[in-house]
Amino acid sequence: MIKLIHVTKTYFLGDGVQALRNASLTIAPNDYVGILGPSGSGKSTLLYMMGLLDIPTEGTVIFEGRDTARLSDVELSALRGKSIGFVFQFYHLVPHLTVMENVELPLYYQGLDPWERHDRAKVQISKVNLSHRARHLPAELSGGERQRVAIARALVTDPRLILADEPTGNLDSRSGAEILAILEQLHTQGKTVVMITHDLSIARRFPRVIRISDGVLQEGSSG
Repeated sequence: MIKLIHVTKTYFLGDGVQALRNASLTIAPNDYVGILGPSGSGKSTLLYMMGLLDIPTEGTVIFEGRDTARLSDVELSALRGKSIGFVFQFYHLVPHLTVMENVELPLYYQGLDPWERHDRAKVQISKVNLSHRARHLPAELSGGERQRVAIARALVTDPRLILADEPTGNLDSRSGAEILAILEQLHTQGKTVVMITHDLSIARRFPRVIRISDGVLQEGSSG
C-alpha cells in the first residue's frame, strides 16, 4: 500500500534539522503497525509522509503503486480524501459544529448530496456508539467521546488506510482502551492501521512494530 524508499526530511531552520534519515518502509494492505518512539524522534514526520501531508527532501513515496512526486496538489488531495483517514491526538473537531456535522464534513468537501452525507455519517456515529450525542457540540463531550467522533469522521469516506497519531495521548486509561479496541476491530474488518505511540505498553499490542529514534527507523520487537 505504502512504500517509503530512502526518505529524508530536513527542516531548514537554523543549521537544519533532519526529522527523517534515509527511511525505508513498506506497509502492506491490512497491516496493523505500531510506530514507537519518544517525543521528537520523527514519528509525526513519518506519519505526514505516509499520509501525503508533506513531501520528502530526498527519496520516494509510493502510494498504491503511484509515485506521489508525479502527482499534482489536486491529485494528492483527492487521494488523501478517498484513501486515508486521519485520527489525531487533539481531535481537531470544529467547535461550532455538532457531532453529526463534524462527521459529515469530509463528505461535504467531496461534493456529496446532503442526504447521502447525513446517512453515511449516521452509520459511522452509530458504530462508535454515539448516536445519542449526534446533536451535541464537541465542548459537551468527554475526551473519549471526542476521539470517537474523530474516528467516525476518519471512517466516513470508507478509507483503506487509517493513520492514528497518539490517539490515546489525552485520554484516561479506560477511554484509551476503548479507542484501541476500535482500531483493532477496524483492522479485523480489513483496514490497514498504522498508529504512532510513545507508550511501550500500547506498542506491545501490535503484531508489527517500527521503532524510530532521531529520525532513523528500525523494525523489531516491541518487547
